[in-house]
Amino acid sequence: MSEKPTMVPFLADDGTEVMLEVIAQTTVDGKEYLLVNDSEEDCAVILRASAKDDEGITYDLVDDDDEIDAVVEAFGEFEDDFSISVEE
Repeated sequence: MSEKPTMVPFLADDGTEVMLEVIAQTTVDGKEYLLVNDSEEDCAVILRASAKDDEGITYDLVDDDDEIDAVVEAFGEFEDDFSISVEE
């Protein structure tokens, strides 16, 4: 029996809410990161936890190349489960 994927809501710039599937989670330099996928797209993005409060955790899209490289390397431990390639 397969587990139901963990979904998190993401508020887009235009104010619409998109549900994203969490593929993996890791910590780099004390910061929490999620690798997420929009089920309608064949690509994933990296989100960084930027704030925590009583209502939950706020995540920001990671767009710094050095930070992306470090996080992709950390996600390498999951390479048996999925593969990652970075597109510019």
